[in-house]
Amino acid sequence: MIRGLCGWRAKLVLVAVVALAAAAAAVSATASSKAKYRIIMLSASNVIPGWHGYDRGAKEMAAKLGVDFSIAQWASLEPKDLIAGINAVVAQHPDAALFSAVNDKAEQGTLAQAAKRLKKIVIFDSPAVDPAPFAAYVGSPAAAEGRATADVRAKLVG
Repeated sequence: MIRGLCGWRAKLVLVAVVALAAAAAAVSATASSKAKYRIIMLSASNVIPGWHGYDRGAKEMAAKLGVDFSIAQWASLEPKDLIAGINAVVAQHPDAALFSAVNDKAEQGTLAQAAKRLKKIVIFDSPAVDPAPFAAYVGSPAAAEGRATADVRAKLVG
């Protein structure tokens, strides 16, 4: 699945694959074995082009797992649109949802409320302020890698 992808693109696909698998596993632990789980991922690929890797990886894993999977899109990265996107997913009553806390402070309260209404939530890409209400967090050390790259560049530039 990840053959042909390298670097950060492979990490995006892998994060989405693991996040979807975690959501499916979390739901299956609480449901009957014959159920077809419904999972919705809230994506920002319409406003962050690099997120297409998340979408692709999640779709591929959903097909392998046999789950009913769909992708919803945020209208923008403005706090009001982030919250509206989360609430729109929750209103569809999926078995599990994949959310990213791209604006962790603005989203935390809404995500915590969503966790009370949905069976399982997996946070991916950007961690939540308080991870306690969620089934799992799946991400890469992108921030740490970015800082390391900036440090090397700063040394090179002098």
